Amino acid sequence: MLIVVQVAFTELRLIRVLDRIEQLKEAGKWSYRQPKKQRGVGNMSKTHWDYLLDEMVRYPLVIPKSCLNVLFEELDAH
Repeated sequence: MLIVVQVAFTELRLIRVLDRIEQLKEAGKWSYRQPKKQRGVGNMSKTHWDYLLDEMVRYPLVIPKSCLNVLFEELDAH
């Protein structure tokens, strides 16, 4: 019984939200586009991509000599 009440309550909230959105649309106060997130505003910490780039600089790519030999052999063949 409790689950049925929770579902009904959730549906009621959803209906109210959708009604409010319709009211805002009719008043011209509802935007169909979401504003873009601003980067670098305030105290923004590093993103995952920033950490990845730091790691790439810190640890250069090491290619085993055997792989380089195969690569150069294929280049010479062409």
